[in-house]
Amino acid sequence: MRKEKRGESAACADFHKRNVLDRGSMKKPLTILWGLVKVISGRRLRMETAAYGPMLVAHQFIKMANQEGDAMSPLKLIKLVYIAHGWSLGLRDNSLINEDIFAWKYGPVVESLYHSFKIFGSQSISEDNPFFPSAAKIQTDLIDADTKEFLTAVWNAYKKFSALQLSTMTHSYGTPWYKVWIEMGGCKKRHAVIPNELIKDHYKNLATTRGASSTNSQ
Repeated sequence: MRKEKRGESAACADFHKRNVLDRGSMKKPLTILWGLVKVISGRRLRMETAAYGPMLVAHQFIKMANQEGDAMSPLKLIKLVYIAHGWSLGLRDNSLINEDIFAWKYGPVVESLYHSFKIFGSQSISEDNPFFPSAAKIQTDLIDADTKEFLTAVWNAYKKFSALQLSTMTHSYGTPWYKVWIEMGGCKKRHAVIPNELIKDHYKNLATTRGASSTNSQ
C-alpha cells in the first residue's frame, strides 16, 4: 500500500506531470461498468437510508472478498468504500458513509479506514489476523437489505480491478480528487476535504456516460 501523508508539500504541477505519465502507462479497463447503473436504476431500492460508519461498509466488502477467496489490501478497500460512496451519491442521492473524504497525495482517502488498516501494508486483510482491528468486527446485518444489494453490485463491478487500478481511476484527470488537489490547491493544504456535492456531480455524470472512457476515472 502506498504511504499516504497529510500536509504534502510537493508542488502540484510536479505531481500532475507524474500523474499524467502514470495514466499513460496504465492499460485501460476493457469493459464499461454500466451494469452497476442498470442494477440500481432498474430496481426500486430504498432511497432514504442513514449514512453508515465507514468501518461497517468496509467490513461488508471484506466479507464479500473473503467469501470469494479474493485478496483485499487496505488500498483496495479504501478505494472501494470511496467508489461505493460516490455511486450512492450519484445514483441514490444519499451518502453511504458518515465521514468526510479527504484528498491526499495518492487519491481520495477515508482517514479512519487508513489508520485502522495501515498495519497490513500491501498485504491482504484477514479477519483471522491478530492485528485485525476490533472496531471492524461489526455485525454487517446492521446494514439494511437494499444497501447490501447495492454494495454487492459495486463489488461485482469493481472486484476484478487491482488496488493500483482503482487508485489510478480515483485520482486521474477530472475526478473530484483532481479538482480538489490540483485545481483548488488541496496539495498545499492540510485536511483538504472533497465535498460530497462534487462527488455526487461526478458520479451522476458517469451514470449518464455509456462510453468506455467513463471507466478511466471514478
